[in-house]
Amino acid sequence: MGLVKGETFAALEQRYFAPDRPVHVREGHVGHRHDVDRMMDFSPAWIEARQHWHSAFLSSSVPTYMAALHKVEDGRGLLTVLQTEDGSVVGHATVLNLGSPYETNLRTLDFAVHPHYLDQAGTLLTGTLAMAQQEGLPRPHAFVAACDESKLAALREAGFSVSHTFTGAFVLGGAAHDLLMLQS
Repeated sequence: MGLVKGETFAALEQRYFAPDRPVHVREGHVGHRHDVDRMMDFSPAWIEARQHWHSAFLSSSVPTYMAALHKVEDGRGLLTVLQTEDGSVVGHATVLNLGSPYETNLRTLDFAVHPHYLDQAGTLLTGTLAMAQQEGLPRPHAFVAACDESKLAALREAGFSVSHTFTGAFVLGGAAHDLLMLQS
């Protein structure tokens, strides 16, 4: 997304992430890189939301969209985006094998959604799980800090349930929080 002459970045950002537009889930590709790794990082609403959305345990080994894309290109899983009908990328999800090559049936799901589209996180997850199933990928699990309430709610909406609690295993701001493992 480039600056349009006469329009400030703040105005462009507001237009790009304008809420309540219809969305669809599609496979992610390198063309989405700028929108995901750059645009979301400059959005004030996303910067604020990052305080409540974390990648925990295995998911934290894929810090960027491009890191996920490299794993997909290596045959380790699937990457999807949540996109508005006019092309704005407002979220993404991964279903990836993040372990060793010996763990062929282990897949971890992680996702991020711009706060204006938080109510569409279930759409992203449901669409991603359907695409993973079509590709023959094993049902994934997810790791989430118990304090990430909106992320946990979206996972539950998509049919995930807690299968194990690692008590006090996630440290945030010097305080220990439970780390939850969820199974789809």
